[in-house]
Amino acid sequence: MPRNITVYISDEIDDRMKKVPEVNWSEVCRQGIVNYLEKRLETTEALYKTLETLLEKVKNLEFEVQFIKRTVVGESTPPSEE
Repeated sequence: MPRNITVYISDEIDDRMKKVPEVNWSEVCRQGIVNYLEKRLETTEALYKTLETLLEKVKNLEFEVQFIKRTVVGESTPPSEE
């Protein structure tokens, strides 16, 4: 279901908008919201992928540290499995 929102603009912007009455300002606002959401969600998705990659690298490093401790230092602590 469509939803209405209210956008407040300054008098200066209102005066400038009146100079181009053929423009559908609701559509301009809607498209601006859509563009913002697409960029924001794309950025968020990329960030999550980067974080997942980094987490995997940290887990691998943790395993390597535990391996070195067992083999070089002689500790018998098994790697944690989380």
